[in-house]
Amino acid sequence: MLPRSFLLPSSKPGTAGFGPHAVPCAQPHALFMVDCGEGSHRQARSTGLQLEQVDSIFITHLHGDHCFGIGSMLVSLCAARRAQREREQQQQQQQQQQQRDWPAGEGPGVLRLVGPPKLGELVSALLVGAGVGRRLDLPVYVTEFCEDDSDAHGWQPLPGCAPGQAFVRRLAPQVLPREQLPAGLLERLDRAGLDWQNHPSNTRRTMFKAKSGLVWRLASQHATITAAQLQHRVPCWGYVFDELTPQQQQQQQQQEHEQDEKDEQQQQQQRQGRRVLILGDTVDSRAIAPVACGADLVSHEATFASGMEGKAAVAQHSTAWMAGEFAAAIQARSLVLTHFSARYEGSAPGSSGGPPQQGGRGGRGGQQDRRVRAWEVAQANEEAAAADERAVKALQREAEECYNGGPILLAADLFTAHVPARQPQGDGK
Repeated sequence: MLPRSFLLPSSKPGTAGFGPHAVPCAQPHALFMVDCGEGSHRQARSTGLQLEQVDSIFITHLHGDHCFGIGSMLVSLCAARRAQREREQQQQQQQQQQQRDWPAGEGPGVLRLVGPPKLGELVSALLVGAGVGRRLDLPVYVTEFCEDDSDAHGWQPLPGCAPGQAFVRRLAPQVLPREQLPAGLLERLDRAGLDWQNHPSNTRRTMFKAKSGLVWRLASQHATITAAQLQHRVPCWGYVFDELTPQQQQQQQQQEHEQDEKDEQQQQQQRQGRRVLILGDTVDSRAIAPVACGADLVSHEATFASGMEGKAAVAQHSTAWMAGEFAAAIQARSLVLTHFSARYEGSAPGSSGGPPQQGGRGGRGGQQDRRVRAWEVAQANEEAAAADERAVKALQREAEECYNGGPILLAADLFTAHVPARQPQGDGK
């Protein structure tokens, strides 16, 4: 049986005491990371993850809480790779094995980033303007998504960077024919979700609108990655990670130069590896549904509770019941709720982490007052945490009303969700 995959999403963005957005997705001998908020490198180190195994970093969108940790993470990855090379100098030839779908000469000895348009500009600003490039000894390869074939191009030097330091390419999408969609999917999607465009609270003009029927495909030695757009205030993508079994890896090597013309439904029927879906911020995820059906695990945001659909439509985020309905529509095997609103952070006195007030100038009376104050703060924090837990549990119950296809898990900082390996198909079972 293959080792288990796991996720480590952060639950609450941008709040004191809570970690950044960073969702490592581990597979045998490879680690994929979705989003990289500020401080992600510290969180990764605290988990004991082997950063030298990070294959690529996938960015869903360019809001700061999802990408401001790229610079520090690149430095950490480079240091981890450097340490690995020093430990395993006798195995250099294995580290230089070239991976499929990446340009000749890359192999594992590079740093890879994948994400929306303008990601290359952000990386260039970090490498040049912030001086991150001076601390790297491995090249950076950036893949940007584009919507039109005319905008696509192969690897080119990233403007402004030192020669050989960074490269960028623009990847065009593939079109999913409507007749190749999984049976019954459109009917299930029509009954799910929020009509955010026609909601009376949504008076703001939406600058970005996700396009259905387009997918962006990548591949590595250990998985195929399919991206599709999500509806948010800025261009946003979600990612489907399909694990390749050893048999599939061998088949892909044999068919490396052949075009795969099988439709998504046939691929799903033949798939034996695990499928994990990681969504960024979204109010409507139906564009990624055709390539996400049957996911073993879905990580979906649940920013708002039932009754807050107006705020969801304006802020372009989801409620818990929307997450449940989407998981049901794609017939997922399990659901992880994440990205809970910052309103769940305890706001009782002392929860901000400030120093306790002193009751006097030293002496026994002052010490006693400080101890009383510390006890009050601890009690207030416990009560706030309990209230937060009750509120988040309510989100779980809302999702359960719409989804009963498997367990519903609540993400927390350093949370781990194990995805068991699939049993081999056979005998029609």
